[in-house]
Amino acid sequence: MFKAFVRQMLQNAKNGISMLLTEKNSSLVLQTVLKLSAGDDHELNHIISVLLGYDQDDTAQKEYNNEQKNKIVALLEDTAYSHYRCCSEELRSNMLIGTLKGALFAISSHHCGNYVVQALISSAKTADQMKQIWEELGPKIKELFELGKTGVVASILAACQRLETNRLESSEALSAAITSDSESPDSIVAHILFLENFLREKSYWKWPPGVKMSVLGCVMLQSIFQYPHQYIRQYVASLLALDDDQILQIAKDSVT
Repeated sequence: MFKAFVRQMLQNAKNGISMLLTEKNSSLVLQTVLKLSAGDDHELNHIISVLLGYDQDDTAQKEYNNEQKNKIVALLEDTAYSHYRCCSEELRSNMLIGTLKGALFAISSHHCGNYVVQALISSAKTADQMKQIWEELGPKIKELFELGKTGVVASILAACQRLETNRLESSEALSAAITSDSESPDSIVAHILFLENFLREKSYWKWPPGVKMSVLGCVMLQSIFQYPHQYIRQYVASLLALDDDQILQIAKDSVT
C-alpha cells in the first residue's frame, strides 16, 4: 500500500516536482518518503528518477550532461533539498564517478551543500569510494578549515578509519592544516581540542583556560587516535607534551 500510494502521489505531482522539491512543507514529505524507502533500491531509484525529472527507473545508469549536473548540484545546495540523503549503493557510486565528480569541494564549501557531502562520506561503503572522495577533498582540508567546514573534515577522518584507507595521508593533511612551519608540532592536539577558538584567533592563539573544548575537534581526535600508531606519532608526542594543568582541564571537560 505504501509503494502504491507513493507512486500515485509522485505521478500526480510530476508536473510540479521542481517546485515541490524546495517548498518547505512538501520537501519534508518527500524527505520522509525517501527515508521510509531506504533499503528498497528499486523503489528508491524510481522515486529519485521522478524527483530528478525522469520517467523511468534508470537513474543509476544515467550519464548526466553538464546542464543536468548543474541542476543536481544546485538542488544539493538548496536549504530544503540538501537534506535528501537516501540512495542505493549503485546510485551512490554512479554519482561519485559522474554527477559529483569534480564538484565535491564546491558543494562542501556551501552552507547547505556541505551537509550532503558529510552524509555522502559517512555512508561510503568501500575503500574505492573513499579514495575517490579523498582525491578531491584530501588536498583541500586546510581550505575546508578556513571556510569553517570542520564537519566535512571530521567525516573524512572517521571514514578513512572505518574503511582503513588514506589514513597516513589524512593524518598528515590534518597536521599540516592545523600548524604552521614556525610552530612546534607539540601544538597539534591543543589546536584541535580548541578547534573553533584556534581558527578564530590563529595568529595570536594561546591555550585558553576555562574555555569549553570543541565537540568536532574531539571527534577528530577520537578518529585519529584509532589510526595505526605509526601514522600518528606526532599526535601522541603532542599529547604527551601537555602539562599537568592542561591534562587536568581535558579530563574535566564534558566534551572529552
